[in-house]
Amino acid sequence: MIFHKKIGYMQGRLSNYKINNLSVYPLNPYEEIETASNFNLSHIEFITKEQVGLDKNNLIWNDIEIKKVLKKNKSFNFRNISFIDNRSVKKNILDLIKYYEKLIKQLKKAQFTILVIPLIEKSDLKKNNLKKFVTALDFISNQCNKNKINFCVETNASVMDFENLKNKMQNKIGLVYDTGNRYLNNKKNYISEIKLLGNNIKHVHLKDRNNKGKNVLLGNGNVNFKNIFKSLKEINYKGYFTIESTREKNAVSSLIKNRRYLYKCLKIIN
Repeated sequence: MIFHKKIGYMQGRLSNYKINNLSVYPLNPYEEIETASNFNLSHIEFITKEQVGLDKNNLIWNDIEIKKVLKKNKSFNFRNISFIDNRSVKKNILDLIKYYEKLIKQLKKAQFTILVIPLIEKSDLKKNNLKKFVTALDFISNQCNKNKINFCVETNASVMDFENLKNKMQNKIGLVYDTGNRYLNNKKNYISEIKLLGNNIKHVHLKDRNNKGKNVLLGNGNVNFKNIFKSLKEINYKGYFTIESTREKNAVSSLIKNRRYLYKCLKIIN
């Protein structure tokens, strides 16, 4: 089992900056790279903020900063894997097409291999917008393909609805399986969905939820990670995992707890 070698962390959640906020862009991304390497994480999933406007301070828009990140990665034998664009949460993807064209070019420079776009809130996938979304997603997928980047969406759409989306598209599209969100959306069948989705799953977000739906440390909620890993093993999942957890009162101590719990789960299923 190589799952333990493919576990990374969400950017912003390895520092104590704005500790009470669930998702933040870090003050110093380079310090997070050092932290990740010290704990043998495989990657950091870089982010954009959940906001309508463009965050010009995000290092992805600065070629000099991109080179600094790549140099830092090299010094720690680290690499860029996934990048999640959270602007789609606050602004409809149909209004972000030109933006994605520019973003994908920057992701290529930074050597990212996966682009994740959440189809939730403002970009929620519905039957009445499916046709327009297919056109937009096809364009994004085509741009990713040209730049050798795998394109994935994070959505709570049912297995049938995702298959319907995929069948209407001309280009490839992968799915991010978010453990916490899938649990909230379909508590009875969220694990069986893994086998049904099969090789559509190209990336996994590791998140736990309690009875109130709150994001909690892994193992402190209701998500059955042991069975999730068993099911992923059965479908021969070969992708990466990004921990998307609360930081509680201290980011590093939370990381240690999360990693310890995951390793315990993985040890049991081996």
